[in-house]
Amino acid sequence: MRRDTRVDEKALDEVISRLEAEVRSKPEDALRLTQLGLAYLERGRMEEGLASLEKVVSLDPKNVTARYYLGVGYADSGKLDEAVRQWEKAAELDKDHAESRYFLGKVLAAQGKFDKALEYTRRAKEIQPGNPMVRTQLAELYLAMGKADEALREWEDLLKIQKDNLQALHNIGAYYLDRKEYEKALAYLEKARALGSTNPGLYYNLGLAYLGQRKLDKAAEALEQALKIEPGSITSAITLGEVYALKGNLERAVSLWEKVLEKRPENLAARYNVGLARYQQGRKEEAVSIWREVLERDPSYIPARKNIAIHFVQVGDLEAALEEWKKIREKIPSSPEPLLALGDLSFRVGKIEDSLRYADEFVSKFPKLAAGRLLRGTILMCRGEYREGLEEWVKAKELDPNFALANSAFISRVIWPDLVDKALKSCRTEEERSCVNLVSSLVREETNPPEGIRLLETEEKRGFRAPWSKPKNG
Repeated sequence: MRRDTRVDEKALDEVISRLEAEVRSKPEDALRLTQLGLAYLERGRMEEGLASLEKVVSLDPKNVTARYYLGVGYADSGKLDEAVRQWEKAAELDKDHAESRYFLGKVLAAQGKFDKALEYTRRAKEIQPGNPMVRTQLAELYLAMGKADEALREWEDLLKIQKDNLQALHNIGAYYLDRKEYEKALAYLEKARALGSTNPGLYYNLGLAYLGQRKLDKAAEALEQALKIEPGSITSAITLGEVYALKGNLERAVSLWEKVLEKRPENLAARYNVGLARYQQGRKEEAVSIWREVLERDPSYIPARKNIAIHFVQVGDLEAALEEWKKIREKIPSSPEPLLALGDLSFRVGKIEDSLRYADEFVSKFPKLAAGRLLRGTILMCRGEYREGLEEWVKAKELDPNFALANSAFISRVIWPDLVDKALKSCRTEEERSCVNLVSSLVREETNPPEGIRLLETEEKRGFRAPWSKPKNG
């Protein structure tokens, strides 16, 4: 039954009138002043409430109750520094005052003072180990400090106190979801749903868990519910669109993303996804145009530029793809991917020296990645330096015994039969032959050398060093 707040207010006003009369007759009665101050605060008469409680403190500086509620009143009035001062004094006066420590933890955490907040909240837990609010705050503090395992233990302990605590169930589910342990996550999330949770975040996480298991129908059902509870949720709408795209319903996916863009035209994820859908539908130029719009809004949106580069490769415009990868590298200079792509594409358009420069830089910066060694070895062989090239391929195999299979796309589109034939003739060891055979098994007969490249004989047969090859130091 809905409470009639008008009756409550009338009753509270009567209480206030009675207490005011009692205080007038006994102006230094700390108990009556405290009760009056609390009544004022409950009625929303903040200034009068704070004044009454301040008078109590002036009469009795050690009054813990008055100081605690002064802290509450000041916090509700937005005067957090004064609230903290009162709670600190209350905690100092009463070593077992859990409530003051709880609120100190809450305010200090909001101010980013996590270590001090943790200290107060831990002490509150020691005083009141069965207090769910304290346990919840402690878990959230651990989470904010990046201590997810400690947070998990607090949520689990909270379930021992309240086995149906929805927040604990949800957060434990989120913990396992973050670690891609979908079965464990679903056990907790589904229990929270069965208990009647209406938290849209719960249904969103359910959707993610089922998506992780590739149970797309269940993922869509959960995300639809999340969106029903919170129709304005951008995150739920975008993710639901991704699920429908995976189900093959691109029009439904696009309709969700376009609704997001109606509300938030600046949302790049939705705009980018519309481009992906259009590309899958064969509307490739439209997709590229959409990705260009994304880049106009945010030039650092790497997935959009990367897809444009891939598109140029697919349509055979390798020079344009090179330019896109150069821009990508400017944005993420520490990533190996742009360097490898630049080396690959430079090789394919016949810019051998550029390709070698990128490959040299790659193996220098990322010496443990086999792809760079494979690329560098291929370039050297193309220059006629088969012995050095074979050394690179052997290093690639040492780094990754499955280097050829892992780089099958590169091998099939870049390395041509004549190159591996000449490489095989240059082998001196079984290890070198093994490497060449692994590569050869993935070479396509129809692959041709890069434009303008004429395969050179081995150095041994020519009897001189290629004029563009680098001299060895020492």
